[in-house]
Amino acid sequence: MTPHNRDHDRRTARETANAYAVDLAHDLEHARDVIGTYPLGPPADAIETLRQTVGLPATVGDVLVLEADVARGRPRHGALRSDDHVSSLTLRLPLETLAESDSLDVPDRCPECGHDRATYDYAAQHHIAGMVAVTCPVCDHEHDGDTWG
Repeated sequence: MTPHNRDHDRRTARETANAYAVDLAHDLEHARDVIGTYPLGPPADAIETLRQTVGLPATVGDVLVLEADVARGRPRHGALRSDDHVSSLTLRLPLETLAESDSLDVPDRCPECGHDRATYDYAAQHHIAGMVAVTCPVCDHEHDGDTWG
């Protein structure tokens, strides 16, 4: 039987902590890449990683993630989604980023005050109901919006 070695325990704990930190940094980098690429439809795991590592609000490139909630899926419950998904999302981002979306009709600048950024609000309850609103963060002019359900 080998004697207990405390130096080995400390080294193992340090190695484990370092490996965890490296994994967490990699996960955060991946989450930032995904959110930066798909700001209007980020995956739930990217939002959860961002929330758990740096918290919200958080800046991802030129997007400010103000608030986000993730709903857990409910398999075999009819109209309810079975996957984990973003149920609400509030972003502040350039209007030009929103203009790239096929589903939104937004100007390059706010017609009321000339501001070039927007607040994007999204909320949905599974596939049942939801809303999207794009407003000016300065004057609250509504650029586009939709509700369903």
